Amino acid sequence: MCKGITNRIIIVLKNLFFSGARVFQPANWRTRMSALLFFKNPCCFETNSKIAIFAVLAGIVFMCGCRTEDSAYGICEHVSRGGEHENFARKELSMLDTAGIRWVRTDFDWSGVERKKGEWNYKHLDETVGWAEANGIKVLPILDYDVAWATPAYKHLDEWLEYVRKTVTRYQTSLRYWEVWNEQNGDGMWREKPNPENYVTLLKATYQEIKKIDPELKVLIGGFAGMPFDFIEGVYKAGGKDYFDIMNFHPYRSKSPEAGNLYEDIRKLSALMEKYGDKGKPMWITEVGYPTHRLPVMPEHILKAGLKSVDPKCEGWNAAIISDPEFLEDSDMDDGYFRKLVGETNSFKRIKLEEISSLDAGKNNLLIMNPSESFPADYFDAIEKYLKAGGVLFLWNGVPLYYEKRFKDGVWEQKMADESFRKRLRIGWEAFWTKAGIPNDTNRMEIADEFKDIIPINEKKAGKASRFLNGDALAEGDKFIPIIRVSNGAYNGTAAAVYLLKDKGAVIVSTLNPFFVSEEMQSKYLPRTYLIALQAGVEKVFWYELRAAENDWGYNEDNFGILHKDLSAKPSFISFKALVKARPAGSVNTSTEWRKEGICMMSWKRPDGLAGWAIWTQTAEKDVKLKVEGDIVERFGYMGEELESALRPDTSGILKAKIRNSPIYVIGPGKISLEK
Repeated sequence: MCKGITNRIIIVLKNLFFSGARVFQPANWRTRMSALLFFKNPCCFETNSKIAIFAVLAGIVFMCGCRTEDSAYGICEHVSRGGEHENFARKELSMLDTAGIRWVRTDFDWSGVERKKGEWNYKHLDETVGWAEANGIKVLPILDYDVAWATPAYKHLDEWLEYVRKTVTRYQTSLRYWEVWNEQNGDGMWREKPNPENYVTLLKATYQEIKKIDPELKVLIGGFAGMPFDFIEGVYKAGGKDYFDIMNFHPYRSKSPEAGNLYEDIRKLSALMEKYGDKGKPMWITEVGYPTHRLPVMPEHILKAGLKSVDPKCEGWNAAIISDPEFLEDSDMDDGYFRKLVGETNSFKRIKLEEISSLDAGKNNLLIMNPSESFPADYFDAIEKYLKAGGVLFLWNGVPLYYEKRFKDGVWEQKMADESFRKRLRIGWEAFWTKAGIPNDTNRMEIADEFKDIIPINEKKAGKASRFLNGDALAEGDKFIPIIRVSNGAYNGTAAAVYLLKDKGAVIVSTLNPFFVSEEMQSKYLPRTYLIALQAGVEKVFWYELRAAENDWGYNEDNFGILHKDLSAKPSFISFKALVKARPAGSVNTSTEWRKEGICMMSWKRPDGLAGWAIWTQTAEKDVKLKVEGDIVERFGYMGEELESALRPDTSGILKAKIRNSPIYVIGPGKISLEK
């Protein structure tokens, strides 16, 4: 019997008794010690005890298999590469275990194992696989890229397949899934111009080689950058359908997952697969994420500089922020964002469009419009009236007042606005499409001298602007005060400025892109991305990435991680743990219609038999009434915080709650429905 104990059970025991794994925790120290003694010397136990303990261990192995293999939760991290491997990988893999993340995706670079032709060294990969196994983590290896003497790889298949054969054979027992290349539709990843036919040449040969080694091994098509439907269709047309077991893509979004149509794009891909007879093939997302880098110039600093120019003696600004979900369909800016925007010493409140007409410029001396080139034209007179009363208006993102939107027959209609709106506020502007000699964009940026102490600037990233402000529409007595100047060759323009109007208050304008994802928003987007992707039919999602390098706060690639560079947790690491707690591995979706009247609500059946629910809004917070049928066993927020007092139905099962853009989790009830 001793000889029949497999390495798998030994690894499981090591994880359970030494790494703090949470799947099985013996009731007391005697039980734990008995299991350890059994593995040291099983002969010292009576037969019945051996059978009982072995039965328990067999159950443990079964549960661990489900926990890992069936888990939807992965991370993409370079644990097999360079300094990341040498300095952080071992600790990172143990941290995945604490968060309930059961998969890690990493490159098994050809150039990393064959640095010189014919000289093979797998030491770093052996370490990576060993550390992962010690923590109960599955590795998804990427077979990728080429070497100097065999580039591009698809034209050197003999050399490429030698690398594939050696690598897959070495790890086939532990690693049962293999990905072929990474983002082959991207110029930076494919050595030549990306071409579906050329990729299929590589994919086919690799698939066939892997299946020779073990027909049960699974092959993932290389993760496509974005969702390039034409390129994917090209793969199918080139005969690629039979040479991968799992579809794979990287659907990065610039907006929230809902506004960015993540669900719709996944269903579109599913329909494309069905068109080519590939219905039912699993879909994985092996990269997706939101970086928390900062912009070269942050909008809060532009606003602060503008307000100083308007009234340097003002002791406090009380902002009214247009936050109407019926108008701002894509807006996902939370209170944390607006708190930073207006400044800690100032106050703000959200208002709907109909409140503009009654806005008192004496009480709310700052009106912040939606960050867009569009504006609600039916309320423009009210905005102008507010300015005449001495109010200050902040317009940000692109050409101010460029598109007018009006509500007609139940929908918002948009068209290009004429110059009359800007002239009424005395705003002048220009761009390459309005006047000869103006560049498409600029390459230098400079803060006006009087604002340099207010506006920090990332010199390495700053410079790009494509819409420019001027004082051509000013009336006598008005002032045009540049905040940010930009240039390209002989052209000099202004990207942010203050319009001090003699009789109409002031307008602060920035044409620069104000959108970025804060750490707080990243922590909200993460669970929403997972839940939406799983609802759309995806089996596994690998977040990019674990540790942020944070060498440059203005560089997106340095700031994707859910841990800081010192491995301390960003809020998204904590929200990931809460998601896994609410929807553990092995959960199965039960919701069909999941989005209604601005409320997102999903349900699933957990392995323990309980129903799980996630509820959030896509935009601003909403007061909702829910009908809860069944007992609530547990309720907590997206950061794992207990919400028992806030989520308590009355005796008839009606629950009144304030729902925000961060999911709340409710465990237990068989049904929750939205009431009128």
